[in-house]
Amino acid sequence: MLARIQSRLERLAAVEEAASRHASELRQLGERVDRLSQRETAQLRKAMHELRRAVLRQSHMTTHALRRAGFLDEQSLQEHAVERVVNRAQRTGRAVIAGPWTGEIGFELLYWIPFLRKLRSRLRDIPLVVMSRGGNEAWYAGVASRYVDVFALVNPAEFRTETDLETRKQRSIGRFDRRLLRDASRALGLGRAVVLHPSLMYNLLYPYWKDQLPVRMLEEYLEPALLLPAAQDPAPTELPGDYVAARFYFSQCFPDTASNRGLIADVIRRVSAQVPVVLLNTPFAVDEHVDATAGGSGVYSIASHLTPTNNLAVQTAVIRRARGFTGTYGGFSYLAPLCGVPSVTFYSEANFFEQHLECARRTFGRLGAAPFLVLHERERALAAAYSL
Repeated sequence: MLARIQSRLERLAAVEEAASRHASELRQLGERVDRLSQRETAQLRKAMHELRRAVLRQSHMTTHALRRAGFLDEQSLQEHAVERVVNRAQRTGRAVIAGPWTGEIGFELLYWIPFLRKLRSRLRDIPLVVMSRGGNEAWYAGVASRYVDVFALVNPAEFRTETDLETRKQRSIGRFDRRLLRDASRALGLGRAVVLHPSLMYNLLYPYWKDQLPVRMLEEYLEPALLLPAAQDPAPTELPGDYVAARFYFSQCFPDTASNRGLIADVIRRVSAQVPVVLLNTPFAVDEHVDATAGGSGVYSIASHLTPTNNLAVQTAVIRRARGFTGTYGGFSYLAPLCGVPSVTFYSEANFFEQHLECARRTFGRLGAAPFLVLHERERALAAAYSL
């Protein structure tokens, strides 16, 4: 048995050595290209193309052999999948389309954007086109070379229908994703772009969400950062000078119950007695969450300023100007601390993954983000102690 393993290791070492030798030859050929005639250059480019294919074949063979020999676990295979996409972009120089992102805001802020930022430096001058929705281009500042909004390609009703049919956790490239990628590539004239789909990130981080990967390992895959202000502030001009932004909606961890409706009314009443409250509720729905309404003296709405293509941009700008943020605990609650605004949010059912809350707290602590407080609905009175 040991002899067989040793023999496999020796063969794998030989394959790796050959791949390294070919890569060195490829670099040397590249250095000679600029000094040769047009005919010789064409011949060398053909040779370089063949060498690239050979190196890629050997890389696949090595991965396959290591997996069969039991030397690569599932996590390593997911890392290799990401590497293959990055290497393809580096090898071809083609633009990379990251997306389309059609999932939850929380995953986008905590994981997807930091995942892309980590890969950005490796892509160097290769264009990185990001496809998301809601006009949140500013979230990708320093990451994306170009931004495409999904709602420029489909309307909210169609978006909701299609994303209800396919899982919101984009662990594979679905039919709707392929359609959006095809339409965006055609609209931008990108040709055969390299696709960096969210499934690469989901599959890579899935073990962490299932308690199979320590939180410290996320640092190898993610590079979080505070969100920068948009180049042009899209916030409505008639906002109060000082206010608290609020976004309450019903979800699995905050269901539509009499108690939770009472919490919303109580919190809005307490806050608006001290400072105006600006509600971020949208006049349309693009997912399963249902906004909870509230009113009264000192309560303002920005609904008339929100459209599918600008709602996240406007809401982000309104949060950035606010004294604080309050609402339902969930993905939206991560936005305020990343904008430098304190966040106090609520839940009533502890049926969410603690890993996301742990990651948020760890990330915000490392970044020096604004305070981030998550309270059970029984603790609503504590909001007053945090100037909300």
